[in-house]
Formats: sequence, C-alpha cells, structure tokens
Amino acid sequence: MKKKDLTAERIKLLRINMGLTQVQLVKLLGLKSGYSLISKYENGHIKPGIETCLKYIEIGNDHDCFVDIEYLRPDLYRK
Repeated sequence: MKKKDLTAERIKLLRINMGLTQVQLVKLLGLKSGYSLISKYENGHIKPGIETCLKYIEIGNDHDCFVDIEYLRPDLYRK
C-alpha cells in the first residue's frame, strides 16, 4: 500500500477550505499548465516548488486559511 503524501493531503485540504475549484486555483496561482498540475500536486505525483507554495500561502491568507511553508512542505524541514 502506498503511503499518503502529507504535502498532497495538505494542498488539497487548503484548496477545499478556501472553497476553490482546481480551475479557480490555477487562475489565482497564475499557472499556465492548467488544472492538471493542481491534480498532480493533490495526488502526490509532484510537489509544488517554493514559489508556488508562497503563492498558495498568499491566496490562503486572502481566504482566511492561514498556513506556512513548513505546513505545506514538511519534507523540506525534516532532519
């Protein structure tokens, strides 16, 4: 059984808590590759880079969903 990806779970939860669809989030993030990239983040196929995470945080703050980079990308802070 595949282990759940914490980043993927948190990215999806943040989007849901903001009340956004993947398409709406793509527009807010300014991504050109479409909602399939969001799907890849949420399914753990790839991880968003630091700049994308910072955009997620900014959008989250605008929607009263306050998170930080360590929450979104805990893999960067593990020792």
